[in-house]
Amino acid sequence: MNQMENLIMRNTDAIIVMPVDAKASVPMVKQAVNAGIPIISVNRKLENQEVAVSYVGSNDVEAGEILMGQMAKLLGGKGNIAVLEGQMGHEPQIRRQQGIMNILKKYPNIKIVADMPADWYRDKGMAVMENWLQSGLKIDAVVAHNDEMAIGALKAAEDAGVRLFIAGIDATPEALDFVRQGKLAFTVFQDAKGQGKGAIETAVQVVNGKKVSKEVIIPFELVFKEKADEYEAKYK
Repeated sequence: MNQMENLIMRNTDAIIVMPVDAKASVPMVKQAVNAGIPIISVNRKLENQEVAVSYVGSNDVEAGEILMGQMAKLLGGKGNIAVLEGQMGHEPQIRRQQGIMNILKKYPNIKIVADMPADWYRDKGMAVMENWLQSGLKIDAVVAHNDEMAIGALKAAEDAGVRLFIAGIDATPEALDFVRQGKLAFTVFQDAKGQGKGAIETAVQVVNGKKVSKEVIIPFELVFKEKADEYEAKYK
């Protein structure tokens, strides 16, 4: 909020906001809009998105659908899955879970036997997975809302000597390495660089008085072992 107030005082031509907390960012966004400064949200939508000139990011429902759709294929349409969710109430958590559930409606023989938030963190994902394994749950696969939690689940499974399908979202360099090794089944690439680039390009168009789209969607992409090197190169 202090940063936003400083930018407003400097009469900035446009402001790009990545709302970590969509609800908490509402007052400062209103303040900027009331000062006549156009707002572009990136990566996550604002709770009052209608006041912004544009949103640049990805469709998290699509990410959940890609994640669960591929896992359903690996399971042959049947089996027990566990879900590691992001921090409850965060827009990506809500929408990625929605995507997962959209796919599961098509697969009545795939059952969710465990579902817990691990708040996007590797260590929490590992702790939750350890508890599940120690409880004796029969789990055939784990889908995680992000790669960090998926890696945590992988570490717990390896420590317990258990092999199962595990996958997440983001395609971070470390996750891509685990996909390359065959330890993670796959990942779903979120083009963070593309989102940032798109937000800057949109802001420049706004400043130059050009009309922009209310939404600029950067697609998610499924990444298998064979394409790990290609996606890792995007970070270099």
